[in-house]
Amino acid sequence: VHVCREYEETTDADGWEYERDFESFRRSRRSYKRGDTCRRRRWSRTRMIKPPRLDDPFRPLSLIWESRRQTDGSLAARLSSPVSVLNNTSETITIFLNNVSWEKEVVIGEACSKEALKVPIFLASASFMRLAISRTGACTENKGMRERGKALEKYFYSQMVMIIPVSFQSSTLRNASIIVDGDQRRKLHFHVNIQSMGDETQIIIDPVIQVINVLPCHLTYRVGEKGRDSSSVVERIQTDLGVGADSDCVAVDPRFKPHMSIRVPGYDWSSWKMVVNRKLSSMTWLPSRDDEEQLFLTQREDVDHSDDYKTIIELHRTGGGDGLTIIMSIEPGQIPVVRFYAQYWILDKTGFSLQFAEGSDVLGSMPSSGYPLRRSHHNRNPSEDTCRAYPGHQWSLGMDGTTMYFSCKERLAVAIESLSERRSGVFSLISKWSDPVDVANVMPRIALSLDEYHGDGRYELSLSVETCPSIFSSTKLITIVPRYQIKNLLGYDIFLAQDSRLDKRECIPSQKSAAFHWTMASLPPRVRVSPALYASTDKNKYRMGCQWTNGSIELDKVGITNMRMSTPESDGIKPKVIQVEVRLANKAQNSAVLVVISDAGEKGNSLYLLRNMSSRTVLVTQPLYINEAIDSDGLGFIDTSFLDKERTVLRRLLRKESARRFSVHSRSNKGFLAPFSGFDCGVLGSCAGGSVDDDDSNDEVYVWNLSRGDEFCFGFDDPEKPHLIEWTCTNGNNLSSETPQWDVGVISVDAIGSSSTLRFPDGGEVRCIVMAKHGSKVLEFADVRGSDEEKPSSSSLFCALEHRVLCQENTLSQGDDGTSNTISSSEVEDYVTLTLRTDVPVICISVVDNGSL
Repeated sequence: VHVCREYEETTDADGWEYERDFESFRRSRRSYKRGDTCRRRRWSRTRMIKPPRLDDPFRPLSLIWESRRQTDGSLAARLSSPVSVLNNTSETITIFLNNVSWEKEVVIGEACSKEALKVPIFLASASFMRLAISRTGACTENKGMRERGKALEKYFYSQMVMIIPVSFQSSTLRNASIIVDGDQRRKLHFHVNIQSMGDETQIIIDPVIQVINVLPCHLTYRVGEKGRDSSSVVERIQTDLGVGADSDCVAVDPRFKPHMSIRVPGYDWSSWKMVVNRKLSSMTWLPSRDDEEQLFLTQREDVDHSDDYKTIIELHRTGGGDGLTIIMSIEPGQIPVVRFYAQYWILDKTGFSLQFAEGSDVLGSMPSSGYPLRRSHHNRNPSEDTCRAYPGHQWSLGMDGTTMYFSCKERLAVAIESLSERRSGVFSLISKWSDPVDVANVMPRIALSLDEYHGDGRYELSLSVETCPSIFSSTKLITIVPRYQIKNLLGYDIFLAQDSRLDKRECIPSQKSAAFHWTMASLPPRVRVSPALYASTDKNKYRMGCQWTNGSIELDKVGITNMRMSTPESDGIKPKVIQVEVRLANKAQNSAVLVVISDAGEKGNSLYLLRNMSSRTVLVTQPLYINEAIDSDGLGFIDTSFLDKERTVLRRLLRKESARRFSVHSRSNKGFLAPFSGFDCGVLGSCAGGSVDDDDSNDEVYVWNLSRGDEFCFGFDDPEKPHLIEWTCTNGNNLSSETPQWDVGVISVDAIGSSSTLRFPDGGEVRCIVMAKHGSKVLEFADVRGSDEEKPSSSSLFCALEHRVLCQENTLSQGDDGTSNTISSSEVEDYVTLTLRTDVPVICISVVDNGSL
């Protein structure tokens, strides 16, 4: 029998099948125009042997026999129907089956959304299927197979759809439409895909269009269709979509050129855009000239969904303002998937209000004409208050440091605008526009320098580009952060200022962090630190005078060092050695370079330690007059012959001390320096270079006083100077001899294993050795074994053993009653731990980072 009861809508009376969006030329002749499609010259008819009646007890039944061996060795057989129905739409559909030999249609049940329904085995010979929806809209219970004479009266139903497979392995796509309430304008359209694989047939009911919102904000879309003879679009449905949500559309006829229009919070409806179910590289169809100008052609070949048909959608802000550009990507197929996404998301963490454009003029004062602007902090508009109830409205409106951005050339230029003037409705820039940055590819953080518009300052920012995760992978995320971030881990507030511009300071509270920008762009990238001194009566006000560090910190040089920072004892803050670490920030930290300022001795792991194990008092200072250290042999041993003996600070101090008997007086405006004993934290004090010899030097020097057994955390006065120290001893014969000698030793702190030895007129010798211990560089001062000092050095192993044995013999030689006891050396046992140290001149370490290859 011939089973094609009705011709398909895409097949003419002669059996020729056409594309679904084919437009016939009608009776009036016209020439070809862009947008016309081709027809498939294919003739199709379906015939089959008439099957037996449904109540025939001898009719054959088709089923699927699947056997599987169990773990216990037995065989298990599974019988199932060869026909199944899968509902991929959001509607609840009732399934009717029929055959040319059956007297009535049979309802097999309801398939809910995303649910599969098995056809009973004795109904698997059905050749036609009808889709129906309950008139009440409620889902009825499935009570198995039911035969009803007037069952269709309770449903809105479609025409019959043939479900016979055309071959052993085939996939056939057919259309079905359901008229709701007899209104031709309210139709539900479905795709029925009949897939046959051997003896098993699966019938998949799909929607006409699938829509996915890949925007970071709420989306509202409407779908319409355009008739064959109509130039206007008729709206059929309007739907809301959340972030990352998807929905099905069954309200439009795929033959009538479906069109879509969207809007986001704060923007009006866009113009209608046709849903083109074609690959971008297809040559069987061409868009119109106007539509071709709106195509988005990416410059990259390895982009996801490269065959998708992408259209640019321009949105206009309600009440006027910044425009917004969205991309509509259509993945072609039996069910076109429409995705709405933004080309770039911009996340602004700078703390400023930024403007974004594709380029700027030559002077960088304004964006080039024709480039749309986007902002990260837009003015509050009362007319947009209703839009703030939608999730993600900040991205569409450009608020709270978030916005969406589009650029055909995939470039980005940035400028900073004034927040105070924006509140009054005036948009003024406080910086010039940066040079355009190519943001087409993923890249790590790069520096952006924005010169101050009316001034000499410079704003330093950092920009990075990465791909958004999961379903948002079509979008690139641009993150803009400050380039430098200062983190204060001290127990008090500090001031930070650019070197040579100490009048422009910035306060960083304790345990807080803040971004830093340059006051003068022409100066070197160095900063100086000072404690924030509070007024005695008002804790909210700071004193005008600051005790800045002698040295500066270079923010463009990664590393870690210790620095001495003077703090007044009157404010309850003792002199501190701060540890400054300049490192590259990780992804979680909102900067490119992180500068951490902490207390060097707080956790007991100071970078530098001074330890006096000698029998004398040691003075240590950093020679600030040396600009370059001379390493004569390349092994870290400093050649001291080049030092200017007249400018050596310790030598001048010793000469004055010898003349004034341990009392040092500085100039009247510098006050007095205390004697060499009894200072807190081992600090001798500070004096100007001219306060000793009345020369013209203005560099302040700081002298450390270490008594026997003292151990202090050490910090440089100027870390940019060579890491050298001058040292000498004060309580030897060099101060009491008639012919005193003012010998000063110089040693490199960074040369582990190097040493420096001083011999004094009384015959004693003291040696300074640089060693590493528990991650710290320890400068240990110890008496040299064999010298004529009064007491043996406790740092020398053999002298310590000798001294301990003598003390023990003297103790044991006297009893409790004062009598002398003789104890042989064999009765005295002691346990000694020996340490062997080998000095290796050079160690070469090669580090290979496999992650960067």
